[in-house]
Amino acid sequence: FSMDESKDVPTKTLQELQQALLLSYIECTQRGLLHSANWAAELAHSLPVSSESIPQLTYSSLFLQEFTTYALGRSLYDLREFRRAADMLKDCRSDEGVFLKLYSLFMAGEKSKTD
Repeated sequence: FSMDESKDVPTKTLQELQQALLLSYIECTQRGLLHSANWAAELAHSLPVSSESIPQLTYSSLFLQEFTTYALGRSLYDLREFRRAADMLKDCRSDEGVFLKLYSLFMAGEKSKTD
């Protein structure tokens, strides 16, 4: 897919694709899936820029209630302190918190294999 070929694709379709990629970038970043986030960002960047493509985000009230716990767990995850991150997130019930807790446990197991 080259920029020359994009002239044949309706602009609305490109905007929808870019919006989906940007949303994927945000969701992958929240979950600590850094390579997936980078992939989505690179693809979004390759499309013509449109301010209409920037997604409007809404979060569940449960996630917002747990946000400070999630933020601390995420910072521990980013520091590669996976067991501490999972422990911090142990009481989370939001999709984002549960995912990060389980992924932190997985990464802790992988890290212990290499240590």
